[in-house]
Amino acid sequence: MWGPHFPPSSALSRQWMYSHLHIEDERLGEIVGSAIANDPMIPPQANIDVEVSDGVITLTGTVPNKLVKHAAGDDAWYTPGVWDVHNNLEVVALHKARRRTARRAEH
Repeated sequence: MWGPHFPPSSALSRQWMYSHLHIEDERLGEIVGSAIANDPMIPPQANIDVEVSDGVITLTGTVPNKLVKHAAGDDAWYTPGVWDVHNNLEVVALHKARRRTARRAEH
């Protein structure tokens, strides 16, 4: 049985879910950040920033390889309440990432 609160399975979509499962951006950012921080596929050296606007997650920063980039994107995408993900993470060699992080800390 379905109705306004239970659409037919073919009508299930991220848009329907977002409209019925809205989480404030600040809280959503905390949830995604925690998922990324606790993901065993993502090393502590990864430099990932999470921004949220109207349920849309934007990931920026540097990661050591594509597997880590995709893991972070998956962590964001599969978080309930996320409407879309812009994965702008840059893949750089680990030694380059450390230099970039050090330069950011200096400024």
